Amino acid sequence: GLTKLTPNGSGGWTKSTVYKGVLGFINTKAGRGYRTWTGGLTYKDGFFYANVGMALFQGPSLMDLAVIYRGKGVIYKISKDGQTVDTLAAGVRNPVSMQWGPDDQLFYTDNQGSFMPASAIFHVTEGAFYGHPNTPYDDRLRTPPAVIFPFGSAFTGGTATNPATANVATDMLTLRDGMYRNQMLVGANHTPGMNRVFLEKIPTGTPGQFVYQ
Repeated sequence: GLTKLTPNGSGGWTKSTVYKGVLGFINTKAGRGYRTWTGGLTYKDGFFYANVGMALFQGPSLMDLAVIYRGKGVIYKISKDGQTVDTLAAGVRNPVSMQWGPDDQLFYTDNQGSFMPASAIFHVTEGAFYGHPNTPYDDRLRTPPAVIFPFGSAFTGGTATNPATANVATDMLTLRDGMYRNQMLVGANHTPGMNRVFLEKIPTGTPGQFVYQ
């Protein structure tokens, strides 16, 4: 669930429940544990945004990886008082981070694996489906990522023909000042270094609509 800590005036904290729901729930089946990544909790204008992955476990069959129940693989929008809980987007696999990026837009990083051939950054928009089945909205067309991080075979960074920039893209930091303003720094697991990401805002041809890439 989602809990809130407030100072109690005596040097301690009082914990209260904002939302009591399935966030990070671990299920078991046939003696095997299913894991759920919760990659990011952000807040803006009276709403929390929580990113909850699929309940996955190691196994030989990709289709067996997904625990089929609703409420997984989604980005929730939760009011501060806990009275309103909406599914903002779905199709999430294993989220690693979610942050406010350029133009105060919401972005999240997803980890490569089943139905996600490489780690990527996705622009979070209402009603979007990001590709992992057995989630809400999986009857919709997939929303492509804004950035794909090449998954090469050489974890030391690779070469021009076999790059490995971020086999697991981690947290994001949006630069607010300086020559790289509105670009993002994105960490990497299993590969060295730090990635700097520049996003272009591309009109779709429909007035007022655009995509990041």
